[in-house]
Parts: sequence; C-alpha cells; structure tokens
Amino acid sequence: MNGKNMSLVGRRAREAKRLGTSNGGERQVMLMHREPPSRCGASSQSKRGREFGVFASCVAAIAVSTMLAACRTGAGAGAEAPPSMIAPVSITAADLPGSWGLASYRNEADRARTEQEAKVACGNPYNITQGPSGGVMMHLADQSEASELILKTDSSGRTFIGPPGPPGVAQDRLIVSYENNVLIAEWLDQSARERYGTMLFVRCGSA
Repeated sequence: MNGKNMSLVGRRAREAKRLGTSNGGERQVMLMHREPPSRCGASSQSKRGREFGVFASCVAAIAVSTMLAACRTGAGAGAEAPPSMIAPVSITAADLPGSWGLASYRNEADRARTEQEAKVACGNPYNITQGPSGGVMMHLADQSEASELILKTDSSGRTFIGPPGPPGVAQDRLIVSYENNVLIAEWLDQSARERYGTMLFVRCGSA
C-alpha cells in the first residue's frame, strides 16, 4: 500500500471512530431520556402523582374494556342512565377511606366477573383518604388532582358522592349499592358514564 492509500485509510478510520463515538453518545443520551414504561402507581412518581396514575390508568383501562364489552354485546347506544328509583343505601364518609380495587362494567350480567377483576386490582389499589373537612379525597372524572368530596342525599333518599353543594349535579356519582365491602356507583354525567361505565370498588383485604 502506497503512502497516499495509507493516508486515506487513516482518515477513514479516524472518521469512523469519531462517528462511532458520536453515535454512541447519542444513544446514551436517548437512553437517559427514555421514559420508563407506563405503569399504574409507578414508584418513581410522587404520592399525589402516583394516586392519580392509579386512577388515570384504571379509568383508561376501564374505558377500553367497557367499549369492548359494548361491542361484544351489541350495546352501541351508550350506557344506560342511572336508575331514578333505588333502595336507600346505608353508607357514611367513615366507610370510604382505605384501599380499593377498581373495575367497571356496563351490563348487569358482567357484575360478578367485574367484582373478581376489582379484587385482582387490589394488587395496585386506588387509595381513598379522609379530607380536611370531613369528606374524602377522590378524583372527579378527567381531573388529575384529587378533591374533597362529600356524601349527599336527595329528597327521594338517593345517596350521591360529589363536590360540596346540592345533590344530583353532573359531577356527582350515584351510589347504587354498598354491601359486603363492595361499592357500586354510577356517574351522572352522560359522557363520563358512556366512557367509564358503572364503577365497582372492592375494599382490599376483605374476604
């Protein structure tokens, strides 16, 4: 190999080495900035962010699962409106704080299966805490910050959970039943009801 060719090879080698180092640096930067896999309640999040992560991930999964359920059953017209006449529910704010498995269903026939799914969800629970004014800290539909909600009863005896104010407003959830550590609540807002279905909470650690 003559001197000219050796010089050319040397330049190419140096260039390849430089590009390799640069590409490696780029890969390292990309790896450093790569977001971790999205998991419900990731430990790297703050406690408040983790709780919303649990809620947001759960309701996102619920929205998908209920839409699939609607497709399987042919219920394409959206969720049914909450019943106007239900038996009074015996529940107080003291019953709500704790860890809950959360799931959702659209059809009453799926309730038993959904209860089992909620029990499995206790592996990554939704935590309800006591609020500063006697209510409970929970998330309203599509809100990232938990707010203090209270129990409210209307003139017909129906019980709602929602922000302070009169019962039966759009942000409220109607408590359909609470027995054997299973809480069932329906969104009054039609859009939320269509997306999330009927919410079913199972107290974690219960038999």
